[in-house]
Amino acid sequence: MPHTSAAARPPGYAQSPLQVMSRARLGAPVVDDARRLGAVLQHRRDVLMQAPWYGLPHKFHGRFAAEYWPDHLDLADDPRPWSPEARVRLGYPGHAFARFVVADPAEITAQPALWQMLTARCTPALRDARLTVFACEGLRR
Repeated sequence: MPHTSAAARPPGYAQSPLQVMSRARLGAPVVDDARRLGAVLQHRRDVLMQAPWYGLPHKFHGRFAAEYWPDHLDLADDPRPWSPEARVRLGYPGHAFARFVVADPAEITAQPALWQMLTARCTPALRDARLTVFACEGLRR
């Protein structure tokens, strides 16, 4: 029988991903953005994504698959000083990406080389205050 209250849960009880990614916990804007992304991406699988929480809420509520692009803090800890082009080629072997999603606007200023690559090699398909989706037929192996 499942536990129904926090007080009744045993020590070490972990919340399910559904509870962690609920609309109430994340907030309506994140869930609405995710659903909009799912519609724009047409539930594709060839997506590279930079987003908070590794993009999990966006992928879950938007119903699409994506590989995670590291944020600037992850990159600072990475011993490989790759350019964004090299990271696409070497960091994701065997993958070909047709879309790149930026769902964390702060990363646009924190990763200027990424922004330069995207604007040079891709076409914006959606852009607003919280989301940018690039059509990147050129981001192949």
